[in-house]
Amino acid sequence: LPACSMPLLILWGDADVIAYPTPEKRRSACQKAAPHAEVDIIPDAGHMAQWEQPDIFNERVLKFLQT
Repeated sequence: LPACSMPLLILWGDADVIAYPTPEKRRSACQKAAPHAEVDIIPDAGHMAQWEQPDIFNERVLKFLQT
């Protein structure tokens, strides 16, 4: 991630058990590895946030693509 110069959006759900050890620690690690990335956690979603909270997921992706 540090070598990537293009815009990055990193999303996952707050109940994502794959985002080890916790979603907040994963957010911190991603922001450290790619300070230019937009990192967000989707509430009430697990690892499949795009299916579990499609409206929130789509809103955040569309907002990112429009900027």
